[in-house]
Order: sequence, then C-alpha cells, then structure tokens
Amino acid sequence: GIDKVRYLSSINKNLSIHAHLMVQNPMKKNNFNQSIIDQYIEAGISRIGFHSRSFNSENELSEAIKYVQKFKCIPGIIIETDFNEIEEAWNLIKKYSLNWIIIMGVPIGYGGQLFVPNTLEKIKFFREKSIEKDYDLDIEVDGGLNFENLNNCFLNGANVLAGWSIIKSKDSEEIVNKYKKIEKIIGQ
Repeated sequence: GIDKVRYLSSINKNLSIHAHLMVQNPMKKNNFNQSIIDQYIEAGISRIGFHSRSFNSENELSEAIKYVQKFKCIPGIIIETDFNEIEEAWNLIKKYSLNWIIIMGVPIGYGGQLFVPNTLEKIKFFREKSIEKDYDLDIEVDGGLNFENLNNCFLNGANVLAGWSIIKSKDSEEIVNKYKKIEKIIGQ
C-alpha cells in the first residue's frame, strides 16, 4: 500500500488518500526507526483509519491519534461488522475530536463478501448523532458496496463510499461509465 500512496501522491499532491491500517501496533518502530504510520505519512497519506483492536490499550490508540494529527493527517476509527457498542464508539469519537469514521460493510478478510445489512443501522446512528450534536463527521462505508446498496448507504448518512470492486475493470471507458452510474444513483 505504501508504494501505491507514493505513486498517487507523486501524480497529484492534492489527492486525498485514505489508508485503513489493519496492523498490530502501528506505532511500533522498525529497524529504520520508522513505524508503519511514519511510512504512510512520509508517502503522502491524507487520512489514516485505525482498528481499535490494533492497540493493546486505549492509551496507545490515543497516542496514535495525537501522533497522526501532529502531521496534519486526519485520524479515524474503523467500526467492524461485529462491533455493536456504537454508543461507546460515539463517545470515543467525541473524546478524541475525530471527524472521520469508517464503517465496514463486510467482515475483515477478503474481497467479494456480501454487504452486512446492520451496516445501514450503524450509518444511520452516527449520522443522527452527528446532526443532533451539530458535529462534523465524515462517515465512510467500506466493503460490499454494489449498485443496489449504494443509495441506501447514502440515504442513511454515508458521505464517503470506498470500494474499488464496484468500478473495477480493465477498460477505462467502462470504469468511467460505472462512475457515472454511481453519480446518478446518489443524485450528484
């Protein structure tokens, strides 16, 4: 992923590039005294999303959030499909003044999985909370997106949709046509 970030940021410095880190102890330094977070920041990443289970404690998560913010990079937390303590997650968002969450639409693992229906409830919960509290929050959905569920994600409050598989093709014209179809679905 780091090489892809380097490449994309070399093409256009104004791109907003997101990484969802699924690594244990992302603050741990390697032999070159760089953590995986350091490597992504150096490569030109704009946003880094963390799984809370990547850390041994909330204190470690807090340190990573503050560290990322120090470099003008936006930290976020990833809400996995089996995570149902959404009120607890909301409190974490407020505690660390996070403005971005990633709600997984499929279990972590591999591509091609079916969208988990309770994802829509989670999107709706966070959007309603953010409106109620007048809190600026980007809600990203990642995984299992297709032309049938995109609009439901959007209508429930998602404003960032991640998923290469929905537009993936070897034909650039087909990619453009799929992108236009997505724009039409969400009314942009």
